[in-house]
Amino acid sequence: MTETPSIEQQGSIETVLSELLRLLNESKTKEREAESTHNHIEMLKDLPKEIRAAVDRRITQWNEDGVPEEKIKVRLRQEIEQTLSAFEDKRFGIPNGSYLRMETFRLFDELVSERTDLAKIKGVAGMFFDMNGLKAVNDLVGHPVGDEYLRRVVQVFTNGKTTAGLREQGINVFVAMNGGDEVVVVLSDDIDMGGPDGSSKALASYQTEVNNTDMSDLINFGKFEVREKFGGMAIPDDFQFTASVSAGAVTLQEILSNYKMNPDIDYKGNIYNLEHQFFTLSGERSQQNKDEFKYGLDNGNQKERFLGALLKRTKESRELMERNYALDQQLAAARKRIRDLEESMEKRGLNPFESPDDVY
Repeated sequence: MTETPSIEQQGSIETVLSELLRLLNESKTKEREAESTHNHIEMLKDLPKEIRAAVDRRITQWNEDGVPEEKIKVRLRQEIEQTLSAFEDKRFGIPNGSYLRMETFRLFDELVSERTDLAKIKGVAGMFFDMNGLKAVNDLVGHPVGDEYLRRVVQVFTNGKTTAGLREQGINVFVAMNGGDEVVVVLSDDIDMGGPDGSSKALASYQTEVNNTDMSDLINFGKFEVREKFGGMAIPDDFQFTASVSAGAVTLQEILSNYKMNPDIDYKGNIYNLEHQFFTLSGERSQQNKDEFKYGLDNGNQKERFLGALLKRTKESRELMERNYALDQQLAAARKRIRDLEESMEKRGLNPFESPDDVY
């Protein structure tokens, strides 16, 4: 996360935001004037752009068939309900990536309609979480166990202590899946998400809660089939497998303060551009966090190095791990041989550290 701007910087950012939002509102007004002839525009406004055109075609067909206006409204409500059900991640009963983008668009659009309410703009943040170890679990013990791993982590975001605490503070928490093993949380409130009590604090709390989620019952490291996949690498006796996520956060204020209005596209196009940058930057920061996490494991203690090996799920990584283990074994054997030779020479009254010339 970037640092909270100084008072002088804050004033400059607010000036930029005010001008940008004025331009967006002008663009929005022109668009609404062009669409004012559409009788069902309000009912369609919550639909994502990917499916809105298809619903428009259905309305056109109903009109051509002579369906009465009231029946069209009833059919349209049913159509929208059925469509929105397709925006749910069926595994966990929470919004999927398409619903996430629809909701984020609605939120950004609503903020623009609030006549430049900067307090609310500063109160929007997005957090991108990427599971660590899910593919390794799938590889070691199968996808059903991997699904259970994922379910427990998702449960932290939907019903965990961090989410409950945020909601108790009056903060709106929107949780969605974004692909197979990514979770996105969007926060919105009147507090400054760029401040010390904002998204960075929530991000750290989520990571800590996930990292304390015990997964040791999912993988039996005592089973031969599991140990075999580590090429004989020593597994720490007291190793406890827990969940972990890499994470990155961004604020809407941060995106807006660096956004350049594109005059060649309409209001919605600019909102979609804002949304794209919002998720792209948080995702990039999550990847950076993942790289730092893996580096820390590779250079950590025995348990951390083993966890690093566990997370290296590719064939090449496992082969490299096996070669490293074999080299370690050879090195240990060579050291033992040297010690045995030294002891043998000492018993014969020879100094193992003297050269032959010194002996004679």
